[in-house]
Amino acid sequence: MPTKARGAIARVPDADVVFEDFYLDDPGEYDVVVKILASGVCHTDLGLKTGTYGTDGFPFLLGHEGAGVVEEVGSRVSRVKVGDHVMLNWRAPCGECRFCLKGQHNYCANSHHAEGKMRD
Repeated sequence: MPTKARGAIARVPDADVVFEDFYLDDPGEYDVVVKILASGVCHTDLGLKTGTYGTDGFPFLLGHEGAGVVEEVGSRVSRVKVGDHVMLNWRAPCGECRFCLKGQHNYCANSHHAEGKMRD
């Protein structure tokens, strides 16, 4: 059953942001649904909203630095469970470099940007 959510949406470049309800699809087998309790809106969001970084991604949900509680997990998810407190990272670390192997994922030189690839 789809999950109802609310967020700050930029519909078109340089227009006012609107707060709207929307629905998330049920999680796929590798997906996690997180109830966001706090989210940062930073200068990157401003650049996206104003069209500085292009206009291909509209409309979009502002905020990519979030923290919350896991509400639902897909059938193949094994590293987190419902009720876990988590922080979201918009960069996906490789998991194999020397930094990742030491648990220093924020230093991963092989990480991939995740913008536009999340199901929100």
